[in-house]
Amino acid sequence: MKWLARLTGEQRAALAEWRSEHRWHPNQLRHTAATVIRREHGSEAARVILGHSKLTTTEIYAEADQVKAAEVMARIG
Repeated sequence: MKWLARLTGEQRAALAEWRSEHRWHPNQLRHTAATVIRREHGSEAARVILGHSKLTTTEIYAEADQVKAAEVMARIG
């Protein structure tokens, strides 16, 4: 990669920072789907659809529902 050799140290550092902030992996789609399914249909549905035998595995994939937590806290004070 000849273009990389032409970069200054500052430019290389900026490129490394940009790459770190913009990294993407296909497995992020699975995590997003798990979060949406759990939010809309519950943990058990997400577990079955993702093919997990244990709910604890599904919990790793599906992010916590912050909106639901806020709603509960608003109700109970």
